[in-house]
Order: sequence, then structure tokens, then C-alpha cells
Amino acid sequence: MTQDRLMTEQEQLTAVVYGDTFALYSEAEFEEFIEPLLARLKSNGIGRSSFRGRRCLDAGCGGGRGTVVMSRCGAAEVVGVDLSARNIDSCRRRVRQQGLKNVSFLQHSLMEIPFESGSFDVVWCNGVLHHTTDPDRGLREIARVLKPGGYLWLYLYGSGGIYWRVVDW
Repeated sequence: MTQDRLMTEQEQLTAVVYGDTFALYSEAEFEEFIEPLLARLKSNGIGRSSFRGRRCLDAGCGGGRGTVVMSRCGAAEVVGVDLSARNIDSCRRRVRQQGLKNVSFLQHSLMEIPFESGSFDVVWCNGVLHHTTDPDRGLREIARVLKPGGYLWLYLYGSGGIYWRVVDW
């Protein structure tokens, strides 16, 4: 990692599992994976203009779909941060193939985001914090780097409910 702290065992496992999983996506599968995300934004009244001209952080970028969505929506800059070196490599390859120039990636933990307070107009954290060793700490870090009056997209999921029954089915 590009930081002084060592990953915990849980962070190492998370980085391997999600790095290996997202690396398997073909370009067609990746594009298919973006569609539900765009639908979710629309159903929540969040237009593409919410990202236009803004500096955005994809906190726990995984396979990069949030990064790509924000870039395509006209963000001035998008920075993807993830624990997994493999995710970072996959994301860099994907944005290079798509010709996206306003994107960069950094392998790092959300427990200590390496940016000044108030650095981002938009922070996107989709399905990540519940996988961390300390979700409260991660949320404080995300809030710290978000500019006052900025936009936060935060999506979490837990156990139980219909979602997991459908997955099991």
C-alpha cells in the first residue's frame, strides 16, 4: 500500500475477494453493471449535473463503476481510492481503454484518506463502509474530506432482507 499503516486481516481479505471478483468483469459486463447504478441515481432524483465540473472521490472504488459514472457525467476530476492493488490496476486499465482523462487512482484505506479536509465536492461511497473494520471511523474520514455543502452518496447494505434471499435463490 502507499501508506505507512499495514492492512488488518479483514482489510487484506476484503482487498483480495473484491479485487479478484471485479477483475473478472468483461467490458460488456462492466457496462451492464453500470445501468442499475444510473437507474438508482435517477430514482433518487440525482441528475448527472450533480457531478458536472466537480472534484469527486470514489471512496472504495472497487471495479470503478462509480468512478466511470462520475467521469461520464462531466466531473472535473475523479479520484478513486481502494484497498486492493488489483482493483486499482483493473480501474486504471478500464479508464485507459475508455479514454477517460480526468481520473486517477490511489491504493489506500478509507480509515486514513490521504487528502486535506474539504478536498472534494462529491464523495461517493457505494457498498463499502460495512466491509471496514471501523465503519464510524471511515464515515468520519469521508465527511472530513467532503467540502461543507458538498454532496455525499452513501450506500450500505446489511444482512437479512429480501436482497439476500434473492441472492441465495
